[in-house]
Amino acid sequence: MDRIEFLEALSEKLKEGMSDHDISEQVNYYSNYIEDEVRGGKPEARVLDELGNPTLLARTILDTHEQMGADTAAENVQQNHKSSQQRGWSIKTDRSWGCIAAAVIIVLVLGIALWLVGSIFRFLSPILVPVLIVLLITAIVKKR
Repeated sequence: MDRIEFLEALSEKLKEGMSDHDISEQVNYYSNYIEDEVRGGKPEARVLDELGNPTLLARTILDTHEQMGADTAAENVQQNHKSSQQRGWSIKTDRSWGCIAAAVIIVLVLGIALWLVGSIFRFLSPILVPVLIVLLITAIVKKR
């Protein structure tokens, strides 16, 4: 299903209980929503999948419309979509912070490891350097 089919199905189902003006507002809202998401980088199929079945969406809008009145219902359903968008942004932000935290931890661990190796080498170098020199001289003398 593409955007046009989705919006047509939504419009047809909304005709069961809304005025033409209210239907037009809803269709325009979801058309703009889909366009904004696609412009933001999401594939159209994914946006439509996230919105779900247009018949069920229309049923939700109609049920809310009946319970709350036309203007309040439209605002309520639209606000639900905006808050779910914000939750998606929050999840992306949380993942970004997680990646940054992981990078900082890796850098700290590597720094500590290098510091430990340096400290061990600094401690053992007064012993190891003379031993290595003696071994090198012994190896050279044995070859002659």
